[in-house]
Amino acid sequence: MEGFYSIVVCATVMDVFTKKICNALMAAGLITGMVYQFLRAGPRGLCYHAVSVLLIFIILYPVYLIKGLGAGDNKLFCVIAAYLGFFNTCKILIVALFFGAILGLINQIYTIIYTTRITKTNDLTKTNDTTKTNSTTNENNTTKVNDTKKSIDSKRLNDSKIIKNTNNTKGNRFCFSPAILLAVLLWAGGFL
Repeated sequence: MEGFYSIVVCATVMDVFTKKICNALMAAGLITGMVYQFLRAGPRGLCYHAVSVLLIFIILYPVYLIKGLGAGDNKLFCVIAAYLGFFNTCKILIVALFFGAILGLINQIYTIIYTTRITKTNDLTKTNDTTKTNSTTNENNTTKVNDTKKSIDSKRLNDSKIIKNTNNTKGNRFCFSPAILLAVLLWAGGFL
């Protein structure tokens, strides 16, 4: 079972830092889970856990299609089913959804605060730039004013790109695997 915990921890760390879970790690987890079940309970245990993996995949695939979970999270639940079976995986899924909701709310609050802070900073910069351009009234400086307006417009364009990038779903994607790890740790501690 130590290999199982190692796989879940590695998948969580990978998901947090790279926003992806390696397919090779998930394949290794499925294979070692099935071998573990075969050695522990024979062909009957292997069949039970293979059906568990299939059922978890069938349950979670529609959730993946509506972008409720990432593909890596679904594969991680399949690995959990390979080691723990269907019912334990369902318990972990329910607890992980609870923790995921809490972590997702924290993530959304952070994103709103961070985006608001960037917008306020950009608004202050725009106000300062506008007062600078309004103070130049000399006709001889019209080229300077036009150059300043062009630089302000390009700065605003860059600022709007920054705001769009902070709202980008791929760049600001929520990682569900820490919630899965918390649920697995509760299961391992005997709380589920």
